[in-house]
Amino acid sequence: MLLGTLGGSNSAGFGVNASGQATGRSQLSGNTTEDAYSFSGGVMHDLGPLVGGIDSEGNAINDSGVIVGDVFVAANHSHGFELAGSTFTDIGTLTGGVNSQATGISPSGLITGDADTASTTEAIIYTNGSGLKDIGTLGGSFAEGQGINNAGQVAGSSAISGNAATHAFLYTGGTMMDLGTLGGSNSSGLGINASGWVVGASDVAGGAQHAFVYINGVMLDLNSLLASNLGVTLSAAFAVNDSGQILAVGSNATTDFSFLLTPVPEPSSLLLLALGIASLVLVSRHDKKRGTCD
Repeated sequence: MLLGTLGGSNSAGFGVNASGQATGRSQLSGNTTEDAYSFSGGVMHDLGPLVGGIDSEGNAINDSGVIVGDVFVAANHSHGFELAGSTFTDIGTLTGGVNSQATGISPSGLITGDADTASTTEAIIYTNGSGLKDIGTLGGSFAEGQGINNAGQVAGSSAISGNAATHAFLYTGGTMMDLGTLGGSNSSGLGINASGWVVGASDVAGGAQHAFVYINGVMLDLNSLLASNLGVTLSAAFAVNDSGQILAVGSNATTDFSFLLTPVPEPSSLLLLALGIASLVLVSRHDKKRGTCD
């Protein structure tokens, strides 16, 4: 289904829930402004009047229809927001900082993203009752939460000490754990389910990027769990649901595809079968005035 635009030339989608409600951003008529939107009932709704600011975007939506995103309150200054129906909440900033963004929301409404301080950008958790909580970095100057579950576990990415590389992390029980890589330099955590499975993308030795799933302390290359005769390479996994199904992207020699991977328990291993192949290319969350987020 083509979602259309809010009158401009371009739009992009970043989040969808189980009911098919979607959110993202769209240019308005004249292409000088971008507004967050919600899409439901076949109609794209402009959220700009509700969230205000210069430009805005919706980044995620949960099954209750609550949308999180960020809005530019001034040039180069953005704040994360929560929009529940017509109730708008600015999640604010950390001490010494001027920017925040909300990138993920759990079914119960826990929010993750990032916020800067005077010297770093930290991954965060936001709740209506407790406000903005800094959950830190892996020792580097930047971290961002991408997915969060109802237990408050967060999957994301962080620069490591010295900013030499970016690694996927799992924040659980008050501790941010470095999930490492599949043998290369960098990795990114992009999604998490209720069981604490993390999915994302990692460099392998030689520099190629492969999709991974992190389960019970082990990062697994999803390509090693596929039937060899499929002839595809999975490059990134963006989401995992509570049944263990994983949304991933990959390619063969000529074409990019999206895949739904369904776990099939076996006596001593986890076999992932590729189901529902479609000619669709998924992209990283967004690239806007504050920089690229992988």
